[in-house]
Amino acid sequence: VLKESGLFTFILKGAKKLSGKNNKLTMPFLKAEFIYEKKEYKTIASLQKGSLIENYYRKEDLLKLSGLEVIADITLKIGDDYNIYEEVKQSFEAALEYPLPLVCALYMARVSKLLGFNPIIDGCVICSNPKVVAISNSDGGFLCERHALNKPKSPVKSLRNFRLINKADFKDLKVLKEYDYDKNDFILEAEFFFYHADFKIKSYPFFKSLLNMF
Repeated sequence: VLKESGLFTFILKGAKKLSGKNNKLTMPFLKAEFIYEKKEYKTIASLQKGSLIENYYRKEDLLKLSGLEVIADITLKIGDDYNIYEEVKQSFEAALEYPLPLVCALYMARVSKLLGFNPIIDGCVICSNPKVVAISNSDGGFLCERHALNKPKSPVKSLRNFRLINKADFKDLKVLKEYDYDKNDFILEAEFFFYHADFKIKSYPFFKSLLNMF
């Protein structure tokens, strides 16, 4: 993802050679500066050289690696319709300090807002009653006791954290961490996200299965 133009594809000559000087730039989950030759109106360019700024890749941490793959796969699915460079950059930076379920959930919340399907969280979707008891993916947000009907009720903690994550920005991560944001909170956000997004990714079920092991 380029800061100036969003999703972009590079051609790197000699990338398969072990001795290639730019091979490190083909590693996933890194931030780098590039010098490349681009033709007008093309979304693919020949990479000449680059320099590594930050490496977010942690091969010894399978859970962290899997969470970063979720962020990367969502980014690729969105494509170049939106430039989400800042969301990706801040997510990768946050992953060095904060739990991946929290970071991934916040990334999904920010992207859902960008794509226009963020949940209704200031009251019941149907009647605006602020006393809510459930989260409904199909209805698009919170439901009160009257309109929840046969929907499963959610604990107060889950309702609170769902609202907070969808109100937050990356600068709020320190505060969010103090609210005991756990894997169940992440799954609520992820299930809402993928219910409304018009795509699926293979990395999410694997990341979810890893979370359930801890």
